[in-house]
Amino acid sequence: MKQNNALKTRFLLALMAILATIAGYATQLSGTVSINPTGTASGTVFKNYASLITYLTSSGARTDGGPANAAPFGLSGNLTVNVVSATITEKVTIPSSTAATNPLTGLGTYKMTFLGASKTGTILQYATTSVTGDNYVVRLDGADNVTFQNMTIRASSTVTTSTANMVIHGYGISSNPCNDISIINCNITGVTAATTSYSAPVVFNGSTSYTSPTTGGYGSRITMQGNTISGGYYGVIVRGTGATTTSYRDVTITSNTLSNSYYYAAYLYYATNMNFSQNSITQTASALSYSYGAYVYYCNGWLDATSTNGSKTVIRNNTFSNLGGYGLYVFSSNGQSTTTPNEVTGNVMLGNYRNTGSYYYPLYFSSVSNTNIAHNTAAINYNYASNSYGVFYMTNGTSNKVYNNTFIGNGASNAMYLGTTNTTCTISNNNLFNWTDNSATAQLVSIAGTAYNKSQLAANSIPQVSNANFSTSQGWANLTNLAGNNGCVLGASLATAGVTAPSVDVAGTTRNATSPTVGAYQIAGVTDDAAVSAVSVQGTGGNQTLVGGQQVVKVLVRNTGSNALTSVSLQYTVSGNTVSQTFTGLSLAPCTSDTVTFTTPFTLNSGCVSVSVQVNDVNGTFDNNVNNDLGSAQAAIPISAGTYTINSSLPASSSNFTSFAGFLTAASCGGFVGSGNVIVNVNGIYNEQVTFGSIPGLNASRRLIFQGTDTVNSGIWFAGTAAAPHTVRFNTGAQYISFQDLH
Repeated sequence: MKQNNALKTRFLLALMAILATIAGYATQLSGTVSINPTGTASGTVFKNYASLITYLTSSGARTDGGPANAAPFGLSGNLTVNVVSATITEKVTIPSSTAATNPLTGLGTYKMTFLGASKTGTILQYATTSVTGDNYVVRLDGADNVTFQNMTIRASSTVTTSTANMVIHGYGISSNPCNDISIINCNITGVTAATTSYSAPVVFNGSTSYTSPTTGGYGSRITMQGNTISGGYYGVIVRGTGATTTSYRDVTITSNTLSNSYYYAAYLYYATNMNFSQNSITQTASALSYSYGAYVYYCNGWLDATSTNGSKTVIRNNTFSNLGGYGLYVFSSNGQSTTTPNEVTGNVMLGNYRNTGSYYYPLYFSSVSNTNIAHNTAAINYNYASNSYGVFYMTNGTSNKVYNNTFIGNGASNAMYLGTTNTTCTISNNNLFNWTDNSATAQLVSIAGTAYNKSQLAANSIPQVSNANFSTSQGWANLTNLAGNNGCVLGASLATAGVTAPSVDVAGTTRNATSPTVGAYQIAGVTDDAAVSAVSVQGTGGNQTLVGGQQVVKVLVRNTGSNALTSVSLQYTVSGNTVSQTFTGLSLAPCTSDTVTFTTPFTLNSGCVSVSVQVNDVNGTFDNNVNNDLGSAQAAIPISAGTYTINSSLPASSSNFTSFAGFLTAASCGGFVGSGNVIVNVNGIYNEQVTFGSIPGLNASRRLIFQGTDTVNSGIWFAGTAAAPHTVRFNTGAQYISFQDLH
């Protein structure tokens, strides 16, 4: 009988415990609970977010009809909140553990994770309004140690482009900062191309006012990883108050897609020791033409023994596309020192800018110091004739190292702009290229408004730019595909240069530490590829200065494939005549060069011709990369000092020309050589318009003299027009030319 009574007692105690739980006496939570709009509300099942927060912070009535709680409230351990696949419409506020009213005790000490069942199926939404307190979907009100993972949080479809809207708002102030917040693998969706500056899908700041999303706040260890963040006037805002110990620091924004913002995809201001890496940034076609990809302002590296980001700011392996005026804009964001620098490495700015009629700044650095800028690739897709801009722009820089980058200008759009006030900066081993002009006069660099071209780069005569920089095609498919296929455009070993860089490129390929390809991509290249690096023409005796007769074509061939080059078939064409030859017995390792010589010469007695060369096949098979198969050179016979004639009644020869135009074509092409003057006896009157420019070889000791027989029977006559009234014109560069006894 006593045994039966004992069993009854145990049963009653267990039943009372169960009833107590149902009645709301579970008090502090830990472990796992759920949010399920169709479930039965209890101490572990909540039909909405508000009921869970009420249960954790007070004994108040729950909106889902579930049991109320009793003190003590809050968390007794880490809590995972499983949220089922469902669409829940409500506004959620998560208080801190120190809130004056209804604090969430234990939050911060313990972690609370909202875990969705499906990134697209678990949806939290709210129709925000332009009213303070009603302008967000989720607010972290000084809350610490909270994670949202694997769900969609969005503005309701009724929210317009002019309505204030923050989807996730972290609100941190000096007395109650927002720490240890993670948003992982979520869809955070605001209003596409919102035109009000009060709209942003993700905001961490220091104000609850709907009109002040960029007011400075406080917090640390904010993580956004693997999310799709779309819409807004701003995409992401992180706004600290200054480089202090409690401002927003150790912000990590990695592997996200930021799209469809109107003005700033990322607005990062006083985000100390920030890591912004492996993100994809693009904007809608309706965004502002002068919009920003990432706006990085005062994001310094700061010595902090507890820093989770290495006490420095790192911007690494991001891809920017379809932007307006600015790609990556960095202002006064400085590394601690030259030994602990900030890093901007491995980023790609695709050349599909929407602002095609005005300024361009794909990579912009102003008043930045102690920063490594390495292995970035940036391009511009339009020609804008101003020397105030550049694909890479740096002014007022101090102790920055700019290495192994690829900057691609376009026509008059500069690959690089440098102000005159950069000090102790090193600019080395960069590829400065012009997409539409690969000639010696291709514009590449502007120094405070003064333009410099490709020949000046080759001659090492550009201020601030070291002699290790160059201009070479990397085999890019187009301006929106800058991976390239020429694996032989190599940069410096950054370890030797003291520059830190990511061990993998923007596509995740391991970078060669000792012989890396320049730019954001480590280019493996193709298997069988030969490039025409240079074409030259010499006389049959090896003379560098050509004389009339047979001329020999030489080609500098570079193996830009990964296989050894053992044979190559080439052809050259002169005046419509083509000569082909296969060169065998070669032994060129990858990225090495050798000169081959055609055995069949061509004949040139005077004047000049263009010699074009083409690769036909490599190693007995087709060339895997046709973008580097062509080359050309000009072959010219210079005119020796001496006496010549212009006489239309005699046949043309090496000493007689039938017109002034014929003589000037030969002279301008090959120039003059030898001792003494060049005398041209003019016989007859010539109906021509003659224009003189710079002619190579003329100087004070070697003058060009046109000598007539008399002023009646020798001369030039031309009936000018309003557009071209002159008979003889001397353009800039024309000198040491005289006329005697001519009409």
